[in-house]
Amino acid sequence: MFAYGNARRYYGAVFLSFTALAIQMLARGWIIQRDTGAPLLVALVPVMMMGPSLFLSLFGGVLADRVSRKRIMLAAEAANLAGFGVLAALVVADVAVTWHILAVTMFNGVTTAFSMPSRQAMVAGIVRRHEVPVAIGVQAVTFNLSQIIGPGVAGVLITQAGVGVALVASAVMIVPVLFLYAQMRPQRRELELRMRPRGPVLRNLGQGLRYVATDPFMRWLLALGSVVTVTLAAWQAVLPTVADEVLHGGAGLLGTLTLAGGVGGLIGAFAVAGLGNRVRFVRIEMAGALGWAVAIAVFAVSPVVAASVAIAVVAGITRELFFAANFGASQVATRDEFRGRVMSARGVMFGLQPIGALALGAVAEFAGVRPGLILLATSGAASVLVVHLLLYRRSSEPSVPSPEARPSP
Repeated sequence: MFAYGNARRYYGAVFLSFTALAIQMLARGWIIQRDTGAPLLVALVPVMMMGPSLFLSLFGGVLADRVSRKRIMLAAEAANLAGFGVLAALVVADVAVTWHILAVTMFNGVTTAFSMPSRQAMVAGIVRRHEVPVAIGVQAVTFNLSQIIGPGVAGVLITQAGVGVALVASAVMIVPVLFLYAQMRPQRRELELRMRPRGPVLRNLGQGLRYVATDPFMRWLLALGSVVTVTLAAWQAVLPTVADEVLHGGAGLLGTLTLAGGVGGLIGAFAVAGLGNRVRFVRIEMAGALGWAVAIAVFAVSPVVAASVAIAVVAGITRELFFAANFGASQVATRDEFRGRVMSARGVMFGLQPIGALALGAVAEFAGVRPGLILLATSGAASVLVVHLLLYRRSSEPSVPSPEARPSP
């Protein structure tokens, strides 16, 4: 199965890193909500985190195809540790204001933009190609465990010990991440690759973009992922406002709603891992996207806390079905020499999320959170159907080879 040594280190590092980030993001959104009560400012937190990917991720992809991905991840996590530490110190000293939080979040966003293609491209180096669907499921399980544990820890620490303690704890969690990445052995597939791009960076970038643009299945994947990211993925930007002003539950309920989404995501991740090669990625993606839209619309009109928590679980399941299947299909369809640049195109896709977050924050500011979420869900479902009808071609979809068809990496 997997190259176990590297896989254990990789998944351990991803789990700790995302857990720390989940604590940070919840704490940052809560501080701004507490201090300002402005949904638009709260929505700026994910904007600052994901926005840089829109402009920088493509260069991160070229970097991932040219140099050691392990070194890129070490540098990125060291930078994250510095940013987390600075913000924790400001909050503990009781001098942090909104612009401090947004500035540090943008710094972390720049780091993420450069490192995300490398982290995602590393998956293919620790598995055989026919194992990619299962590996994607395992990565999704790892991510969603972090989304369960991180918000749960954040909610407890914020309510019992204060937001400063939560930020300090998340910074400390990055230290073992550096150790785990440092211990990863060079990936054989990466060592055997003899087609690393040479020459000017912009030429390498253009080659990657042409590869994506001329592949019809890749175009469909990225277009579908982009409309879902702009619309449905933005819904969590207003969760602090929903928890505080709509359901009147405060930081504890915010942690619970985020935790519920993580539990749902974990269920969806196990589903993707269990399905393996038995169900086509396309079917999983479409079911996930449309189900997610329905869940957000129902969440928007739910007046009861218990029902909202249950719906958040369903939203997490459908979200993970879509994104895990979209990611898995991208990995299977991509040639190794372009893997970093294709993953960077996905980074640009995720960088579109601030557009939806800002639009949702603006609608929530002037018309209310519930109408904003209903509009988001409706536009998301409509966009998914339009993209699928216009761009999907069954003949262009790649198949996952059987174990006997591919040698070990």
